[in-house]
Amino acid sequence: MFIVLYTFLVSSITMTAVGDAAFAMINEIRRQFKEITGLMEGTVSLIQKSV
Repeated sequence: MFIVLYTFLVSSITMTAVGDAAFAMINEIRRQFKEITGLMEGTVSLIQKSV
């Protein structure tokens, strides 16, 4: 009985962690689109050239 409950508990904790990580990634992508001008249009090169 406890093994079944433990399985559901671990599964729910894992799914919550994955959801939180996905939202954090979405927020970071949105932040970059807001801060880097020209990113949406593709006019910015994000690859840094070594000197």
